[in-house]
Amino acid sequence: MRFLAIDYNWGPPVSGRYDRDFLQLWAIARSSAQPKLVLLVGAYLGDKNWNAEVPFVYVQKVDKDYDLYLLKLENRIPLEFVIKLECKDGSVHYDNNGGFGVNYKLVPFQGRWTSAHTGIDHIQIYSNFVRCQFIPKTPD
Repeated sequence: MRFLAIDYNWGPPVSGRYDRDFLQLWAIARSSAQPKLVLLVGAYLGDKNWNAEVPFVYVQKVDKDYDLYLLKLENRIPLEFVIKLECKDGSVHYDNNGGFGVNYKLVPFQGRWTSAHTGIDHIQIYSNFVRCQFIPKTPD
């Protein structure tokens, strides 16, 4: 089980914003582990309880060894999270930021960040999160 990419926007809580808050996470799991459920487990801003449990959706087989999963959230985004894999044999595995014990953490109210962009025939993955900017569409 491994976190693969993130794309999120978490703007300040002010009226009149034209953009929306969202979180998209991609993860991969070994097919041989026989994944049963992939979950985001996390804590929301201002809440010390880890009461966010949201399932990923299976997307497709990447190759003979890995399956791709996607999670899409809008508005309520967890401040801190790990990715949990439950296997058909009952075993459970976690990705908490590569095993460094610090979990994945997002910075609230800082706008849009990503670790990957898709093109027509490719996916560009960055080594660190990259700050992005929304530009409102102007009428033609």
